[in-house]
Amino acid sequence: LAAQGDGALGGELVGLYHQARDEDWSWARLQAAILGRVFSGHDLMIVSGNDPNLHRAAGEIYQRILSERGALADAARRRGAELIARGWHAQISERSLARPLFRMDQGRRVPLDPDQGCIEYSSLRPGVLLRSPVQDWLIRPAGVVVGPGELAYLRQLDPVYTALGIPCPPRIPRLTGWLAPPRLDPRALADPTRDSGPDSGQLDAWADRAADAAAAAVRQVLARELDVEKSRAVDLAAGRARRFRKGVRALLEAEAIRKSREIDTVGPAWLVPQGARQERKLGSYAAAARWGEDLISVLIQAADSHLQSGLYGDWSEYLIEVE
Repeated sequence: LAAQGDGALGGELVGLYHQARDEDWSWARLQAAILGRVFSGHDLMIVSGNDPNLHRAAGEIYQRILSERGALADAARRRGAELIARGWHAQISERSLARPLFRMDQGRRVPLDPDQGCIEYSSLRPGVLLRSPVQDWLIRPAGVVVGPGELAYLRQLDPVYTALGIPCPPRIPRLTGWLAPPRLDPRALADPTRDSGPDSGQLDAWADRAADAAAAAVRQVLARELDVEKSRAVDLAAGRARRFRKGVRALLEAEAIRKSREIDTVGPAWLVPQGARQERKLGSYAAAARWGEDLISVLIQAADSHLQSGLYGDWSEYLIEVE
């Protein structure tokens, strides 16, 4: 970022990072300051989700939640099972379903005791299950921008919204696009996200092979070097190998994806950073620092066009030329 901080916007962003370091700002404060500067003049309002006054204002909906939280969790749990049966995914874990509310205790979030008596609403904080419903009850947004993961998460919350009587705001597909140099060679944007390569079964087989070899080696050391009885050596090695297999499986999958994304990029390194889409690997603040105010204005225009076209079902990917 510092290397790109020659322009007015870039220089100010670098200055904010230095100020945050020198004055020991929290990460949240720094992010708010950066967003406020990047989108200054564009009617951006930043709301702190940790503001006690905000949660005090949500007292009415918290009162309902406190009396129905078990039923709300059950509704989301059933909805998750329905989504899985349809080939989707249940985004909310059982742990999150069991801990829908937290309270602030000396700056830390702690799970709310179901049997706790009098509760000050300003100290409450919603967990994963209730974050979006509480937010939408408070702010009443005209629309919510979502990606695939957020959409699956919100689909699981549909019955929670219904039970609380909260209207679901329109869910708008997020804008996707590319920053590209003028007269780009089309080969440079060959799909870097394609998932070719070994399938899941092959990855499982390789992980199994690695885990079996690791288990055999551990058994041998336990038995020969430490004289551990055979049955115990087998159990210990098997338990460790199961954990080892999970890590190896994840590593193999990540490497398979990385290799499948490698393309001969005709253009600058930032065009397809590390073989991935820019939205995954290109730092947004670094891009803002490099291309400055003009880029922000063009992005706002693209977002407006995205919404207008979407009214007619035309959700397109955008190509933005930059020098």
